Amino acid sequence: MQLRSVVAVLAVVALLFGGHAQARADDGPAPVMFPPPVLDPPKRGVYWHDEWPRFTVLEAMLSAAVTFRNNDLGAHLDGPNSATIVGEVPVLDHGARDLFMAGSANRRKAAARLSDIGFRTMALAPYVFDIGIGALAVHQNADVAAQLALIDFEVLTFAGMTQLLGSRVIGRARPYVHDCPPGGCTGGPYRSFLSGHSMASFTAAGLMCVHHEMLPLFGGGAPDTWACIWAIGVASTVSTLRLVADEHWASDVLLGAGVGWLYGYYLPKLLHFHTKKVASSMTSRGATPVTWMPTFMGTTESGMAGVMGTF
Repeated sequence: MQLRSVVAVLAVVALLFGGHAQARADDGPAPVMFPPPVLDPPKRGVYWHDEWPRFTVLEAMLSAAVTFRNNDLGAHLDGPNSATIVGEVPVLDHGARDLFMAGSANRRKAAARLSDIGFRTMALAPYVFDIGIGALAVHQNADVAAQLALIDFEVLTFAGMTQLLGSRVIGRARPYVHDCPPGGCTGGPYRSFLSGHSMASFTAAGLMCVHHEMLPLFGGGAPDTWACIWAIGVASTVSTLRLVADEHWASDVLLGAGVGWLYGYYLPKLLHFHTKKVASSMTSRGATPVTWMPTFMGTTESGMAGVMGTF
Protein backbone atom coordinates (compact mmCIF):
# COMPACT_ATOMS: atom_id res chain seq x y z
CA MET A 1 0.00 0.00 0.00
CA GLN A 2 2.70 2.39 0.95
CA LEU A 3 4.62 1.58 -2.21
CA ARG A 4 1.58 2.33 -4.33
CA SER A 5 1.13 5.69 -2.53
CA VAL A 6 4.74 6.69 -3.21
CA VAL A 7 4.47 5.83 -6.89
CA ALA A 8 1.27 7.82 -7.19
CA VAL A 9 2.84 10.88 -5.57
CA LEU A 10 5.88 10.68 -7.91
CA ALA A 11 3.61 10.39 -10.92
CA VAL A 12 1.71 13.52 -9.93
CA VAL A 13 4.97 15.47 -9.42
CA ALA A 14 6.28 14.36 -12.81
CA LEU A 15 3.12 15.44 -14.53
CA LEU A 16 3.16 18.86 -12.85
CA PHE A 17 6.80 19.70 -13.53
CA GLY A 18 6.83 18.04 -16.94
CA GLY A 19 3.91 20.11 -18.08
CA HIS A 20 5.52 23.29 -16.77
CA ALA A 21 8.77 22.52 -18.60
CA GLN A 22 6.88 21.79 -21.83
CA ALA A 23 5.06 25.10 -21.50
CA ARG A 24 8.35 26.95 -21.09
CA ALA A 25 9.80 25.14 -24.08
CA ASP A 26 6.83 26.20 -26.15
CA ASP A 27 7.36 29.82 -25.07
CA GLY A 28 10.91 29.84 -26.51
CA PRO A 29 14.41 29.29 -25.18
CA ALA A 30 14.95 29.88 -21.52
CA PRO A 31 16.68 33.14 -20.62
CA VAL A 32 20.29 32.96 -19.48
CA MET A 33 22.05 35.14 -16.96
CA PHE A 34 25.00 36.16 -19.19
CA PRO A 35 23.90 36.09 -22.83
CA PRO A 36 26.65 36.24 -25.48
CA PRO A 37 27.25 39.75 -26.85
CA VAL A 38 25.72 40.64 -30.18
CA LEU A 39 28.58 41.73 -32.45
CA ASP A 40 28.30 43.61 -35.69
CA PRO A 41 29.49 41.48 -38.60
CA PRO A 42 32.97 42.47 -39.77
CA LYS A 43 33.05 44.77 -42.76
CA ARG A 44 34.29 43.29 -45.98
CA GLY A 45 35.56 44.75 -49.22
CA VAL A 46 36.49 48.40 -49.66
CA TYR A 47 35.37 50.90 -47.04
CA TRP A 48 36.78 53.94 -45.27
CA HIS A 49 38.01 52.76 -41.87
CA ASP A 50 36.60 54.55 -38.85
CA GLU A 51 40.06 55.27 -37.45
CA TRP A 52 41.24 57.04 -40.61
CA PRO A 53 40.87 60.86 -40.50
CA ARG A 54 38.59 62.15 -43.21
CA PHE A 55 39.27 65.04 -45.55
CA THR A 56 38.63 68.26 -43.65
CA VAL A 57 37.27 71.68 -44.55
CA LEU A 58 40.69 73.20 -43.76
CA GLU A 59 42.34 70.91 -46.29
CA ALA A 60 39.73 71.79 -48.89
CA MET A 61 40.23 75.52 -48.35
CA LEU A 62 44.02 75.27 -48.51
CA SER A 63 43.92 73.06 -51.60
CA ALA A 64 41.55 75.45 -53.38
CA ALA A 65 43.70 78.45 -52.46
CA VAL A 66 46.87 76.75 -53.70
CA THR A 67 45.12 75.75 -56.93
CA PHE A 68 44.19 79.36 -57.67
CA ARG A 69 47.71 80.43 -56.78
CA ASN A 70 49.18 77.80 -59.09
CA ASN A 71 47.11 79.10 -61.97
CA ASP A 72 48.14 82.66 -61.24
CA LEU A 73 51.83 81.81 -60.99
CA GLY A 74 51.71 79.71 -64.13
CA ALA A 75 50.16 82.58 -66.07
CA HIS A 76 52.30 85.44 -64.79
CA LEU A 77 55.62 83.96 -63.64
CA ASP A 78 57.65 83.26 -66.77
CA GLY A 79 60.71 81.92 -65.05
CA PRO A 80 64.32 82.99 -64.65
CA ASN A 81 66.46 84.25 -67.49
CA SER A 82 69.67 83.05 -65.92
CA ALA A 83 70.92 80.20 -63.79
CA THR A 84 70.82 80.36 -60.01
CA ILE A 85 72.22 76.84 -59.70
CA VAL A 86 75.47 76.71 -61.62
CA GLY A 87 77.33 73.53 -62.38
CA GLU A 88 76.44 69.87 -62.55
CA VAL A 89 76.71 66.92 -60.22
CA PRO A 90 80.07 65.29 -60.96
CA VAL A 91 79.94 62.05 -62.93
CA LEU A 92 76.15 61.71 -62.62
CA ASP A 93 74.87 64.51 -64.81
CA HIS A 94 77.27 64.32 -67.74
CA GLY A 95 77.50 60.55 -67.50
CA ALA A 96 73.74 60.13 -67.71
CA ARG A 97 73.51 62.63 -70.56
CA ASP A 98 76.09 60.76 -72.58
CA LEU A 99 74.27 57.49 -71.88
CA PHE A 100 70.63 58.46 -72.48
CA MET A 101 70.48 61.51 -74.80
CA ALA A 102 69.13 60.69 -78.27
CA GLY A 103 71.56 61.26 -81.08
CA SER A 104 69.33 63.40 -83.31
CA ALA A 105 66.99 66.34 -82.83
CA ASN A 106 64.04 64.40 -84.26
CA ARG A 107 64.53 61.56 -81.80
CA ARG A 108 64.80 64.01 -78.92
CA LYS A 109 61.54 65.65 -79.98
CA ALA A 110 59.86 62.24 -80.24
CA ALA A 111 61.06 61.35 -76.73
CA ALA A 112 59.71 64.66 -75.43
CA ARG A 113 56.30 63.96 -77.00
CA LEU A 114 56.20 60.46 -75.52
CA SER A 115 57.10 61.85 -72.10
CA ASP A 116 54.20 64.30 -72.41
CA ILE A 117 51.83 61.40 -73.13
CA GLY A 118 53.16 59.44 -70.15
CA PHE A 119 52.94 62.49 -67.91
CA ARG A 120 49.29 63.10 -68.79
CA THR A 121 48.51 59.40 -68.42
CA MET A 122 49.91 59.35 -64.90
CA ALA A 123 48.09 62.54 -63.95
CA LEU A 124 44.77 60.82 -64.77
CA ALA A 125 45.64 57.28 -63.66
CA PRO A 126 44.67 57.56 -59.95
CA TYR A 127 41.29 59.02 -60.90
CA VAL A 128 40.54 56.56 -63.70
CA PHE A 129 41.86 53.27 -62.28
CA ASP A 130 41.61 53.69 -58.51
CA ILE A 131 38.53 55.88 -58.19
CA GLY A 132 36.57 55.26 -61.38
CA ILE A 133 37.21 51.53 -61.78
CA GLY A 134 38.22 50.33 -58.31
CA ALA A 135 36.07 52.34 -55.91
CA LEU A 136 33.03 53.08 -58.12
CA ALA A 137 32.71 50.40 -60.80
CA VAL A 138 33.95 47.37 -58.85
CA HIS A 139 33.02 48.16 -55.24
CA GLN A 140 30.33 50.81 -55.83
CA ASN A 141 31.48 52.80 -52.81
CA ALA A 142 30.96 56.52 -53.41
CA ASP A 143 32.30 57.40 -49.96
CA VAL A 144 35.72 55.87 -50.61
CA ALA A 145 35.75 57.37 -54.11
CA ALA A 146 35.09 60.85 -52.71
CA GLN A 147 37.81 60.57 -50.05
CA LEU A 148 40.40 59.33 -52.56
CA ALA A 149 39.49 62.02 -55.10
CA LEU A 150 39.89 64.79 -52.52
CA ILE A 151 43.19 63.38 -51.24
CA ASP A 152 44.54 63.06 -54.80
CA PHE A 153 43.51 66.62 -55.59
CA GLU A 154 45.22 67.87 -52.43
CA VAL A 155 48.49 65.99 -52.97
CA LEU A 156 48.81 66.81 -56.67
CA THR A 157 48.05 70.46 -55.96
CA PHE A 158 50.78 70.86 -53.35
CA ALA A 159 53.26 68.87 -55.41
CA GLY A 160 52.48 71.10 -58.38
CA MET A 161 53.11 74.23 -56.35
CA THR A 162 56.47 72.89 -55.21
CA GLN A 163 57.56 72.12 -58.75
CA LEU A 164 56.24 75.42 -60.07
CA LEU A 165 58.19 77.43 -57.53
CA GLY A 166 61.29 75.36 -58.14
CA SER A 167 61.27 75.80 -61.91
CA ARG A 168 60.08 79.41 -62.02
CA VAL A 169 62.06 80.83 -59.09
CA ILE A 170 65.23 78.73 -58.92
CA GLY A 171 66.91 78.86 -62.29
CA ARG A 172 69.03 76.05 -63.67
CA ALA A 173 70.09 75.70 -67.28
CA ARG A 174 68.77 72.74 -69.22
CA PRO A 175 71.48 70.48 -70.66
CA TYR A 176 70.97 71.68 -74.24
CA VAL A 177 71.69 75.31 -73.29
CA HIS A 178 75.37 74.53 -73.82
CA ASP A 179 74.57 73.90 -77.49
CA CYS A 180 72.21 76.84 -78.06
CA PRO A 181 72.81 79.16 -81.02
CA PRO A 182 74.07 82.72 -80.37
CA GLY A 183 70.50 84.06 -80.29
CA GLY A 184 69.66 81.79 -77.38
CA CYS A 185 67.16 78.97 -76.85
CA THR A 186 63.41 79.03 -76.48
CA GLY A 187 61.02 77.02 -74.33
CA GLY A 188 62.25 77.92 -70.85
CA PRO A 189 65.95 77.09 -71.10
CA TYR A 190 66.50 77.79 -67.38
CA ARG A 191 63.67 75.63 -66.00
CA SER A 192 65.58 72.41 -65.52
CA PHE A 193 65.08 72.40 -61.74
CA LEU A 194 62.91 70.38 -60.86
CA SER A 195 61.75 67.94 -63.52
CA GLY A 196 58.01 68.51 -63.55
CA HIS A 197 57.26 65.39 -65.60
CA SER A 198 59.20 63.18 -63.20
CA MET A 199 57.76 64.79 -60.09
CA ALA A 200 54.14 64.64 -61.24
CA SER A 201 54.49 61.07 -62.50
CA PHE A 202 56.00 59.78 -59.28
CA THR A 203 53.47 61.73 -57.21
CA ALA A 204 50.70 59.90 -59.07
CA ALA A 205 52.57 56.59 -58.74
CA GLY A 206 52.88 57.13 -54.99
CA LEU A 207 49.16 57.83 -54.76
CA MET A 208 48.30 54.64 -56.63
CA CYS A 209 50.65 52.56 -54.49
CA VAL A 210 49.28 53.88 -51.20
CA HIS A 211 45.70 53.47 -52.47
CA HIS A 212 46.22 49.80 -53.31
CA GLU A 213 48.25 49.15 -50.19
CA MET A 214 45.57 50.46 -47.84
CA LEU A 215 42.48 49.42 -49.82
CA PRO A 216 41.93 46.24 -51.89
CA LEU A 217 40.58 48.23 -54.82
CA PHE A 218 41.27 45.40 -57.28
CA GLY A 219 40.37 42.63 -54.83
CA GLY A 220 43.64 42.46 -52.94
CA GLY A 221 46.77 40.44 -53.57
CA ALA A 222 48.51 40.36 -56.94
CA PRO A 223 46.17 42.71 -58.87
CA ASP A 224 46.73 45.55 -56.39
CA THR A 225 50.46 44.86 -56.28
CA TRP A 226 50.69 44.97 -60.06
CA ALA A 227 48.79 48.27 -60.14
CA CYS A 228 51.55 49.81 -58.03
CA ILE A 229 54.29 48.18 -60.11
CA TRP A 230 52.67 49.45 -63.32
CA ALA A 231 52.50 53.00 -61.97
CA ILE A 232 56.15 52.98 -60.89
CA GLY A 233 57.12 51.55 -64.27
CA VAL A 234 55.32 54.27 -66.24
CA ALA A 235 56.73 57.00 -63.99
CA SER A 236 60.24 55.61 -64.44
CA THR A 237 59.77 55.51 -68.21
CA VAL A 238 58.60 59.13 -68.25
CA SER A 239 61.63 60.18 -66.21
CA THR A 240 64.01 58.31 -68.49
CA LEU A 241 62.44 59.90 -71.58
CA ARG A 242 63.21 63.34 -70.12
CA LEU A 243 66.87 62.35 -70.21
CA VAL A 244 66.54 60.97 -73.73
CA ALA A 245 64.94 64.26 -74.81
CA ASP A 246 67.81 66.18 -73.16
CA GLU A 247 65.32 68.31 -71.21
CA HIS A 248 66.81 67.80 -67.74
CA TRP A 249 69.95 66.80 -65.97
CA ALA A 250 69.82 63.45 -64.21
CA SER A 251 70.03 65.16 -60.81
CA ASP A 252 66.89 67.19 -61.64
CA VAL A 253 65.05 64.03 -62.69
CA LEU A 254 66.09 62.03 -59.61
CA LEU A 255 65.27 64.87 -57.23
CA GLY A 256 61.91 65.45 -58.88
CA ALA A 257 61.08 61.74 -58.70
CA GLY A 258 62.08 61.57 -55.04
CA VAL A 259 60.10 64.63 -53.98
CA GLY A 260 57.12 63.42 -56.00
CA TRP A 261 57.20 60.04 -54.26
CA LEU A 262 57.35 61.74 -50.86
CA TYR A 263 54.24 63.72 -51.73
CA GLY A 264 52.31 60.90 -53.36
CA TYR A 265 53.05 58.03 -50.99
CA TYR A 266 53.86 59.56 -47.61
CA LEU A 267 51.66 62.67 -47.41
CA PRO A 268 48.40 60.66 -47.63
CA LYS A 269 49.70 58.32 -44.95
CA LEU A 270 50.65 61.26 -42.75
CA LEU A 271 47.31 63.03 -43.11
CA HIS A 272 44.76 60.25 -43.63
CA PHE A 273 45.88 56.62 -43.72
CA HIS A 274 46.72 56.35 -40.04
CA THR A 275 44.92 55.78 -36.77
CA LYS A 276 43.34 58.64 -34.83
CA LYS A 277 44.25 56.92 -31.54
CA VAL A 278 47.47 58.94 -31.33
CA ALA A 279 45.59 62.23 -31.20
CA SER A 280 42.95 60.86 -28.82
CA SER A 281 45.59 59.53 -26.42
CA MET A 282 47.32 62.90 -26.41
CA THR A 283 44.03 64.62 -25.63
CA SER A 284 43.30 62.20 -22.78
CA ARG A 285 46.68 63.10 -21.23
CA GLY A 286 45.87 66.79 -21.42
CA ALA A 287 48.12 67.47 -24.40
CA THR A 288 46.99 69.32 -27.48
CA PRO A 289 47.28 67.24 -30.64
CA VAL A 290 49.31 68.77 -33.44
CA THR A 291 47.63 69.30 -36.78
CA TRP A 292 49.73 70.66 -39.62
CA MET A 293 49.53 71.29 -43.33
CA PRO A 294 52.26 72.41 -45.75
CA THR A 295 51.73 75.87 -47.21
CA PHE A 296 53.38 77.55 -50.17
CA MET A 297 53.40 81.19 -51.15
CA GLY A 298 54.89 82.65 -54.26
CA THR A 299 55.29 86.01 -55.93
CA THR A 300 56.78 87.12 -59.21
CA GLU A 301 60.06 87.64 -57.38
CA SER A 302 60.35 84.80 -54.90
CA GLY A 303 58.71 81.80 -53.29
CA MET A 304 58.43 80.50 -49.76
CA ALA A 305 57.45 77.16 -48.27
CA GLY A 306 56.21 76.76 -44.71
CA VAL A 307 53.91 74.93 -42.33
CA MET A 308 50.51 76.00 -41.05
CA GLY A 309 48.60 74.29 -38.27
CA THR A 310 47.34 74.15 -34.70
CA PHE A 311 49.69 73.33 -31.86
